[in-house]
Amino acid sequence: MTELAAQLDEHGIDLIVLKQGIDTTTPAGRFLFHVIAAMDEMTADLISEGTLEGLESARARGRTGGRPPALTELQVSKAREMYEERDGRASGSTRSPRSPRPSTSPPRPSTATSPRATPPADQRLWHSAVFQRACQPAA
Repeated sequence: MTELAAQLDEHGIDLIVLKQGIDTTTPAGRFLFHVIAAMDEMTADLISEGTLEGLESARARGRTGGRPPALTELQVSKAREMYEERDGRASGSTRSPRSPRPSTSPPRPSTATSPRATPPADQRLWHSAVFQRACQPAA
């Protein structure tokens, strides 16, 4: 806040805050502005200091913050193993990052209204039936 006031003063701009009655054109107004700015800075420093102390105390009790890992160590090692063992076949590494993923479903017929229009009801049923069969356990 004091930096903003200094920049305004460099350009010859006076600051008048109507709600708090601060007028930097007078010595008393400049004093009041600097006192309020110093108090705000001290409050921010106290909050920061308290936060750091709280984090340090939590670490001493064995607690760590942050999001829990999405994968277990076994999953991570398996993924790394699969990555290192991949061969030269057409896998995800050969596609450009912007190309869509390959699909196993039949292509949709083009529609005049929109390329992303929902398929007709009979095709929706077909897709649904194929999906349900794929999700059922093998007998």
